[in-house]
Amino acid sequence: MKVEFIRKEKSEWEIKISGEDHTLLNLIQDELLKDPNVDFAAYTRPHPLVSHSVIYVRTKDETKTSFLSALERILNITTEFEEVFKKAYEQKQKV
Repeated sequence: MKVEFIRKEKSEWEIKISGEDHTLLNLIQDELLKDPNVDFAAYTRPHPLVSHSVIYVRTKDETKTSFLSALERILNITTEFEEVFKKAYEQKQKV
């Protein structure tokens, strides 16, 4: 994975992300849109044969705060899923 800022202003970011697909970018976009400080969040893949996507974020205040909060929520979701999954797996093994 490679991350490169195309545009980085206080309330607007444009980021090129290489080596990732819709799975991660859709998750980031969804979490950003849950934030009331976010005016706009979307990503695009310029062409199916290109291995990078571009994510756009525009916020009312500082974009950094909203972006890092979204990433933290994603981390919490995946950690919670891992714990629930392990518990379910262990319970199934006992049967």
